[in-house]
Amino acid sequence: MQRFSVTEEEEKYIWDTYISNPTQENKKVLVASYDGYVNAIAANLFANRQVIDIQFNEYKQYGLVGLLEALERFNPAQGVHFKTYATHRIRGSILSGIEKYSEQQQQISHLARLRQERMQSLVNTQAKAVERDAFLELAEVAFGLAIGIMLEGTTLFNTEVVQVQSDVYKKRELSDLSKLITRLIELLPKQEQQVLQLHYYQKQGFDEISRSLAITKGRVSQIHKRAILGLQRYYDELKLHRIDY
Repeated sequence: MQRFSVTEEEEKYIWDTYISNPTQENKKVLVASYDGYVNAIAANLFANRQVIDIQFNEYKQYGLVGLLEALERFNPAQGVHFKTYATHRIRGSILSGIEKYSEQQQQISHLARLRQERMQSLVNTQAKAVERDAFLELAEVAFGLAIGIMLEGTTLFNTEVVQVQSDVYKKRELSDLSKLITRLIELLPKQEQQVLQLHYYQKQGFDEISRSLAITKGRVSQIHKRAILGLQRYYDELKLHRIDY
């Protein structure tokens, strides 16, 4: 958007033009005339920001949202200067937007850390007396990651959107499989159930779980891996015996 400053006379002319002929083109001119003002408010808040990893453009975009909302609600007949009316809405829009954006980024970062812990748990290989087939170990990791995605499915963070195929059969198949995994968890030992529930449903990291269960983080990782392998074993048994789930 082109940024330029306008005099009071120019501002009045732009408003008079828009009020007499409220076309989209005249509205764009009106919005553009306040771009510099929004930029100044955004720059002031950005300079005093608490979260340093948010870019200035985010502040500016939320400010423009506030500007548009103010334009929609402003009534020139009330005799209040538009900037006086709009300043609060622009600042409020920026602060509210940044707060939500920050929360979303924190959720995304937290979920990424949880997934990293799962991966480390699944690929953690200790010295073994018998060397295992690398393909089987890879299959175990893939199964574990797939289980994690399904378990997250019912408690996804707000910033995540699950893309499901439009085919009705596929949707039903995925839903049934998710329900099956939930039922299989109930067959696991209590401590393994606790770790999965705390990690996948309550979004707790291994450190937090270790404090809740009074065990070490390494022990939590071992229990997590054992639980995932247990689910795989139960699932394979169902498929082997062709049990209808």
